[in-house]
Amino acid sequence: VHRRNLNPMFNETFVFGVAYEQLRSRTIQFSVYDFDRFSRHDLIGQVLVRNLHDLCDINHDVEYTMDILGVPQVRYRKLSQVDRI
Repeated sequence: VHRRNLNPMFNETFVFGVAYEQLRSRTIQFSVYDFDRFSRHDLIGQVLVRNLHDLCDINHDVEYTMDILGVPQVRYRKLSQVDRI
């Protein structure tokens, strides 16, 4: 959790135990949310890592860096009630 920060930095290491044969059919999804204790959490963006078979080297650690893709914002507005005829 990064509190009161409009430009957080994530320097994290993740280790996943997946059989090499399963890498072609796997996708890793990282999601970043704006956490609010009093309302729903808003998705800020996400990273999808596909083609894991092509990215992995079983003899070496692999470092992979991507920008977080923003989620299109949908805004709703309350419409006034329509009068019946």
